[in-house]
Amino acid sequence: MAGFRNVFDNIGAWDALDDNTRARIRYVMVAHEDDGVVLFGPEMLLRAPEWLGPPDTRPSRVPKGMRWLPTTGFLQGLIDMKNSATVTPGQFAAKGHDYRLDLVPFFNAVLGFAAPPEVIEKIVERLELQELTRSRWIQSHEDAGSSLAAAVAIQWMDAERAAGRDPDVALEQAFESLIEQLQTPDSAES
Repeated sequence: MAGFRNVFDNIGAWDALDDNTRARIRYVMVAHEDDGVVLFGPEMLLRAPEWLGPPDTRPSRVPKGMRWLPTTGFLQGLIDMKNSATVTPGQFAAKGHDYRLDLVPFFNAVLGFAAPPEVIEKIVERLELQELTRSRWIQSHEDAGSSLAAAVAIQWMDAERAAGRDPDVALEQAFESLIEQLQTPDSAES
């Protein structure tokens, strides 16, 4: 198990390794044992995948009653792949194809930041809040399209027009001012 690279289902699997084993690992991949994207492949048309072996040897989140049949197993895997990517904004999880809850703990552990659990929890909470806020903002501005930058620009242009100003002229003046500032040496450099 411990070599140059390793695949982990969760941070607990990393934590269970001894320090010498962790020190030898150079590449870490997080792949959930119930991630349909990771598990799916065209070979499922011809043979049962390794993870779908005898029920007592399967990863814990792979149903014990699931069995492989040609074509049916492939189609079920295809459906599982689609369904594994279902996420709820602002509610991080560590299952299926949702790796948001895994990222901060793995970065902390693998890169050796050694932040205590309460700091990791605060970072994750902040990221969840940012994602939820961004998702709500995008949802409330659907008419602006999918680009956040475009939505901000459209709102600014509308505000300029409402104030009786031409947004094209205002933008041109802003760029000219910026270019002038970049071409003029600072007094500290003189």
